[in-house]
Amino acid sequence: MDGIKICSMNCRGLNDRKKRFDVFHYLRQYNCDIYCLQDTHFDDFTESQIRNEWDGEIFASSKNS
Repeated sequence: MDGIKICSMNCRGLNDRKKRFDVFHYLRQYNCDIYCLQDTHFDDFTESQIRNEWDGEIFASSKNS
């Protein structure tokens, strides 16, 4: 039985389009089943862009300070 491969990354922000491209490219190399991204700092507009740029389900939560 194969296990589930989980990758985790502290992104330190994903609002910049070039940085998102680089992070997504880096993550795709690992072919994980689940990606956990922390410290993304994105807003609702960026979240909609990310949903268009990433191939797969996205579950996001944010906290406004």
